[in-house]
Amino acid sequence: MTKRRQERYEISSLQTIFTIATNRKRNRKTRSMFQWQNP
Repeated sequence: MTKRRQERYEISSLQTIFTIATNRKRNRKTRSMFQWQNP
């Protein structure tokens, strides 16, 4: 891997980790609704 590609890969992985973390927070609220709809 070239240095530029590695930097881009690290940035993209950080973005995915951040989005997963935010989705988890958001899912805590929506998950109860989903459980209520589909037990």
